[in-house]
Amino acid sequence: MENIKKSDWITVQTITSHFTFIGVHQHIIKITTLKKVLLSIAFFYCSFICFSQIITGTTHDEAGKIFPSVTIALVNSKDSVVVKFAVSNDKGVFTLPGSIPGKYMVKATAVNYKAAYSNAFDVAGTSIRLLPIQLKKTEQKLMDVVVTGKRAMVEVKADKTVVNVEGTINAIGSDVIELLRKSPGVMLDQNDNILLTGKSGVLVYIDGKPSPLTGEALAAYLRSIQSSQVDAIELITNPSARFDAAGDAGIINIKLKKSQGYGTNGSVTAGANYGTYPKYNAGTNLNHRNNDLNLFGNYNYNESANEILLDIDRTVRDTIFNVRSNRVVVNKNHNIKAGFDYAMNDFNTIGFIATANIVDIRRSLLSTTPISSAGSNKIDRWLVADNRDVDANNNLSLSFNYRKTNKNGLDWNTDAEYSLFRKTSDQLQPNIYYSGDYVSEIARRTFQFISPSNIDLGNIRTDIEKQAWHGKLNFGAKIALVQTDNDFTQFNLLTSERQYDSTRSNRFRYQENINAAFFNFSRQYKTWSYQVGLRAENTNILARSSGFKQVNSNYATFDSTFTRRYTGLFPTLSLSYNKDSKNQFGLAINRRINRPNYQDQNPFVSKIDEYTFRRGNTNLSPQYSWGITLSHAYKSTLNTRLSFTRTTDLSTELVDTIETVKSIRFPVNLGRQDVAGLNVSYNYQKRWYTLFASGGLYHRNVYSNLGVGRIIDNTIVNYDLKADNSFKLGKGYTLEANATYQSPTIFFGTFIIRERSWVDIAIQKTVLKSNGTIRLAYSDIFFGNYFQGSTDFGGQSTSFIYKFESRMFKINFTYRFGNTQVKAARQSKTSDDEKNRAGDANG
Repeated sequence: MENIKKSDWITVQTITSHFTFIGVHQHIIKITTLKKVLLSIAFFYCSFICFSQIITGTTHDEAGKIFPSVTIALVNSKDSVVVKFAVSNDKGVFTLPGSIPGKYMVKATAVNYKAAYSNAFDVAGTSIRLLPIQLKKTEQKLMDVVVTGKRAMVEVKADKTVVNVEGTINAIGSDVIELLRKSPGVMLDQNDNILLTGKSGVLVYIDGKPSPLTGEALAAYLRSIQSSQVDAIELITNPSARFDAAGDAGIINIKLKKSQGYGTNGSVTAGANYGTYPKYNAGTNLNHRNNDLNLFGNYNYNESANEILLDIDRTVRDTIFNVRSNRVVVNKNHNIKAGFDYAMNDFNTIGFIATANIVDIRRSLLSTTPISSAGSNKIDRWLVADNRDVDANNNLSLSFNYRKTNKNGLDWNTDAEYSLFRKTSDQLQPNIYYSGDYVSEIARRTFQFISPSNIDLGNIRTDIEKQAWHGKLNFGAKIALVQTDNDFTQFNLLTSERQYDSTRSNRFRYQENINAAFFNFSRQYKTWSYQVGLRAENTNILARSSGFKQVNSNYATFDSTFTRRYTGLFPTLSLSYNKDSKNQFGLAINRRINRPNYQDQNPFVSKIDEYTFRRGNTNLSPQYSWGITLSHAYKSTLNTRLSFTRTTDLSTELVDTIETVKSIRFPVNLGRQDVAGLNVSYNYQKRWYTLFASGGLYHRNVYSNLGVGRIIDNTIVNYDLKADNSFKLGKGYTLEANATYQSPTIFFGTFIIRERSWVDIAIQKTVLKSNGTIRLAYSDIFFGNYFQGSTDFGGQSTSFIYKFESRMFKINFTYRFGNTQVKAARQSKTSDDEKNRAGDANG
């Protein structure tokens, strides 16, 4: 093969649909190697490298001159299925590896040129030299050309499922939480904790980097990211050893948009939603790129008010509580991102990204609770609480990347990142008791909680990738440091005075260091490919909880300090077998870990309301999981996965009783959880209609013996079904209709959740010469997306109904400007999963 210069820029048309109909997007890819590099991409499991033969040819224009940078596709002559890709070099020469025996053609494409084809030829084990392929210009000028290619809404790949947010108009006017609710295999409980393929312990990444938050903090952050900022969501169920071992259910990577066009380009977007309250969002992104430098930045603003209705009926001993609450959360979010990539020369590239997230949250919660004795129809007293909470979250992340390559195929990446998260919280909690006839006030107790928290994270990672032993070897190391400081102060408000409550105040400081090293090797041979890896992670923890405790009539300081050190090995193995062009089989085995959230280890008891408390657990251990997955893909259209995961020391949250009738939430390690799952997905596409249908069937068993009368042994079979339909109506109109059903399931080990279902519809129209798009959507039109469940554990029986603003009308407008020719962006490889456990310390 002729030498390929790194300074050459080439256009690649990416095939993003399934076998029959192929949607085309224009991308630009910068060549980074110099000699003997065969550029080909295996798509939809139907191709493999055959070293015994090659297919070569040349590309020319109408005048017979050399035509470089032409996209080359090897296609099946019978059904036009794309088998392999290549690109002609600066001398118009292209080279393709051979494929399985059969009849093929070569298709050549370029911007503003008609597609050209070679004559059909047979592949039978010998090298083939094709006649020159000549491309002719289209009659349209560049300014008149509109790229209408569209990625499939959902792509199922060997190790992950990709939800292309830009491929579905139902995503408009949503935030990431709502996008996840609609993603196949993803479930969220009433507290927005995420499950993937029926399992908890999901790690959330943003642009390949783990979020430092969990629980309410993570949910609040994901709500601050609008769908207009999101390019795709990757659901990675079998991460390799180069990923951190955390996240035993897998990884969800949220890829934000980053313009990749030459010259200067960008877009602006604005939208509004209306459910119970109005919501507004707007944003812009800009990009400038030349041969060596890419500058990019975006800004998005979102202002919303959201209503949550929660009814809880709880019986503790002989007392009944019937809570009726209305919660309104008002968010004002600013998201800012800016950065650059700079190619210093053919072998060295540096990059820098700064991300800021500024969130102002104001919560109000009005709850009314009649309290009565069991067996009596008479209300003894009423509790009315009107809580107010003001939070400010300021987050900043700085990331530096250096990449070095050489002409021998070496690829060395180094990433360094520093992130800080600052939160202030001021909560007022009045509790007013009235007589049973709701006439006279019996008592009043008002509390104020001030709880700032700081989280600082730093990490550095380096890894090397090179060709070795007829395959690809990847190895590297990482050091990560985490420091959190949470100060919780309670005041008792007595008339006009504010009294500091030392026994209810606490400071929790936490330090963690994780050192990791890994290797990963992959190889493809004929119809087989395999990948094997091993990761070692060493964890060191120092935590301190301090405050005051009451001893008789005196107060004494306490200092609950604990340390922990542990090391784990996490092997991964995957095998793939291509039986023929239609069938691919896969096997994946891995071991993973899910460490406790930082705040979950704080032993201090904090008040949520007069009858609900929460405390951490210094004895929490990490949970470990072994998982195995068998998969089959038929024509990349019908995909089937069978999986089994056993988790030991399952970490979850239990609800128990204290002080006779009061409720307390606390994290614990249960015995084990077994989850067996069957997932099936199907893609179907006609010229005017696209369907993605998926379903999952799960058998789950949770078992733990916590003492006499406190045995948990729950088994449930649950399933979910999802169908996404897209209709092209002509004249720029597109219609979508999506439906989802989730059967009863188990959350938190003891809560049985009833079935849920919802239907969304949307319509889109392109305007302004296809540079603008107007979208209208109506989500959950039958209002079936809410939680209803019950539990009976620890001496209390509880049932609840949790409703949020799932039914909304949405309108959105987007306008794109500038150069629309695109080039693939260089990806940073930073990965630091320990950041995902900041928990409620920052939320």
